[in-house]
Amino acid sequence: NARGNLYKTMGDYSKAEPLFQEACTVMKEKLGEGHPAHAAAINNLANLYKAMGDGEKAEPLYQQACELLKGGLGEEHAHTLTSVNNLAILYDETIHDYNKAEPLYLEVINSLRKASNAPHPNFPGHLRNLANMYVLAGKLSQAEPLYIEARDLLKSTVGESHADYGTCLNSLAWLEHSKGDDTIKAEGLYLEAQ
Repeated sequence: NARGNLYKTMGDYSKAEPLFQEACTVMKEKLGEGHPAHAAAINNLANLYKAMGDGEKAEPLYQQACELLKGGLGEEHAHTLTSVNNLAILYDETIHDYNKAEPLYLEVINSLRKASNAPHPNFPGHLRNLANMYVLAGKLSQAEPLYIEARDLLKSTVGESHADYGTCLNSLAWLEHSKGDDTIKAEGLYLEAQ
């Protein structure tokens, strides 16, 4: 897996693919099909195919990883939610099937809302992922409260100087720009994000 990730990061997918495939086989043989490490290896192979732009190969692998993790660790475990989020991102960004992405994003967000009184560190990012999808799908009124919640959480947890806070402000500015009715507000958000 580590060498596969190295080659993937370098963009050398032809060297990464057999290593990820071998990791899937070894993990299944050594630890069993339901083991989280096997699901992680499958998820890594799916990530490679997603990076290659091959949603047809990535989709069934992400689905398999989700099912294995739900069965082995439970539906609300952090590893399971990461896998579900990966599938949502595939549907959103690669396949552009927002109807499949939305319930998966909501599953992750709702599970994290239930899990704890303190927000999970990735929670604002999950809110922003769903909001970004809503903007792309033309559902601007559904995106705005998610961006605002993410911004407010980031402001209270990591502060205004954190890069994620700036990214969230950029997302809010993009929303305002997409609405087309308040370019001054969009410009102010872009400037504040810098």
